Amino acid sequence: MIGNYGQKIRALRNRRNMTLAELGEAAGVSASYVSQIERGLCSVSLSSLAQIAKSLGVSVEYLFYDGGDYIDIQSQLTSHYTCPPDKPYYYKVLSNTLGNKNLRVYDVTFLPRDNEYSLPIGDKAGYIYMLKGLLTITWNGEEEIMYHGDSLYFDGSVEYKFFNRNGGLINFIYATFDQEMPER
Repeated sequence: MIGNYGQKIRALRNRRNMTLAELGEAAGVSASYVSQIERGLCSVSLSSLAQIAKSLGVSVEYLFYDGGDYIDIQSQLTSHYTCPPDKPYYYKVLSNTLGNKNLRVYDVTFLPRDNEYSLPIGDKAGYIYMLKGLLTITWNGEEEIMYHGDSLYFDGSVEYKFFNRNGGLINFIYATFDQEMPER
């Protein structure tokens, strides 16, 4: 049975503390259009609905079906985003957790909120690839801004801090791995 996707969009947006404007910007539509969709006042194209779902960290299928009709297939990958309470970010694990893996890959979305909050990811060696937004990085008194398409390798010997100081949504792929890879 097809459910009310407008109500689901509003509930997800509120759960993530996103404004209509933030969701609209992330999905590439206007805030008023998102509001009309949430209230069921207009029709919406599948492509717009898919962009909104992606911005909220869910599949478009989730928005269409009621809980009893939606089949969640379990796999070795997480099928949902994790939203730590009272933190301005959420993430999805893209790598599997089977076996003794040294590489963990995440899809991270950093929300605009406190511009002095640093993401807790700088304690290990890692790699970041920017998908969207402007990420401010500081280390050893230096400051750099990463843009869409930029990438950065960092090691655990230097303390890095990652900030959202530009007020927009930031999305990037983050990979972390142990300093010493096992011998092959």
